[in-house]
Amino acid sequence: MTALSSYSTGTVSVAAGGTTVTGVGTIWSDGSAKPGDILQIGNSQSVISDVTDATHLVIPPWGGGAQSGVAYKIWQ
Repeated sequence: MTALSSYSTGTVSVAAGGTTVTGVGTIWSDGSAKPGDILQIGNSQSVISDVTDATHLVIPPWGGGAQSGVAYKIWQ
């Protein structure tokens, strides 16, 4: 069984129902986040649709409520 790798540098913000995740202190464009990876904030998760740049991700509408400057994990 292979353990999943994760990335969690920086913090994120996303609006309730939002489709853009904004990171601070993140470097997602280096391959730390890829389409198909799982974004987890607290107990809520979403599949990453696209990585726009080092600080922006595209996801389906976020169902976990508004989050601002919070810890997160990306499961690769």
